[in-house]
Amino acid sequence: MNKAELLADVLEYMEQHLNDNITTENVAAACYCSRSTLEKLFRYVNHMSITPENAIENFLRAFSCQNRL
Repeated sequence: MNKAELLADVLEYMEQHLNDNITTENVAAACYCSRSTLEKLFRYVNHMSITPENAIENFLRAFSCQNRL
């Protein structure tokens, strides 16, 4: 699986589980990858070091703000 496919899977999982307690472990398990792979993916996408937890938190915050508009 390439980075684009993995990112699509991660985003799809997070969108489908917005009301759940999303953890790095849940995302990794659902996308058949390791926490380390998620770290590398988020680092690649953000062009900086970011933990999967922070990336998930940022996604949820952005999504909730978007839904308020």
